[in-house]
Amino acid sequence: MKFPELQRLYRQPLFDLISQSRQVHLQHWRGEEVQRCSLLSIKTGGCSEDCAYCAQSAHYSTGVERED
Repeated sequence: MKFPELQRLYRQPLFDLISQSRQVHLQHWRGEEVQRCSLLSIKTGGCSEDCAYCAQSAHYSTGVERED
């Protein structure tokens, strides 16, 4: 993408961009299709970081059993 194209996109109103993104989405995805994904915790109860909100942290009792 060239810089002038980027500037043009940047200056567009938000709802115009949302509408354009919907059109691109409809061009590339059929309406009846659903894409799934899943998250996998690889450090449950064993992470060395001290994040108070996270179930993976080893610093807090979260009720989640540690996985090795």
